[in-house]
Amino acid sequence: MATENTDEKEATKRETVLLSAEAGEAPLRETLLLPPMVPMPRSFREGLGRGPDAQYLEPGLYDGLGKKLGALGDTAPQAQLVIEFAGVTFVWGVFHHHLEPGQQGWLTFENVPGVMPITPFFNEWDGERCEPKLGDALLPLLSSERGRDVARVAGRNDGDQPLTVAAGFIVAQDLDLPPRRGTES
Repeated sequence: MATENTDEKEATKRETVLLSAEAGEAPLRETLLLPPMVPMPRSFREGLGRGPDAQYLEPGLYDGLGKKLGALGDTAPQAQLVIEFAGVTFVWGVFHHHLEPGQQGWLTFENVPGVMPITPFFNEWDGERCEPKLGDALLPLLSSERGRDVARVAGRNDGDQPLTVAAGFIVAQDLDLPPRRGTES
């Protein structure tokens, strides 16, 4: 009997999510501005074989306009950007609003250096700890797009509850495609 009730609840959840998605709820679209690049510390440059002019996105917690709120490991529930560096840069962007069941979320990141490819992710977010978390909902990644100094990551909340969600990517910094022929200055 309990199994039937559980199965019915699961079927209802799936129907609710499908109906919400079919209803055409508008995607949640937000834009975050990454902070400006700063000189890369000497120890990083030497370890990575980069020159003295190498730049990177400084690790830390930032608001949606690129203002630094604290260091990694600090508590800053209002942080919308988390930037980590480990030879490549990990950027997490937190949606300001909850993502509703069945709703898509599109997060655009401005001031992303260059046009190098990104490796995207879309995840539930623990705002108190400023880190990703695994919840019960599936959050499929729908799209990853790249343009000059901009990136966009999109996904969907396939769960049955509104969620705090983050999108993000991994990108190599201080690298770019060479200029196209005839465009050098």
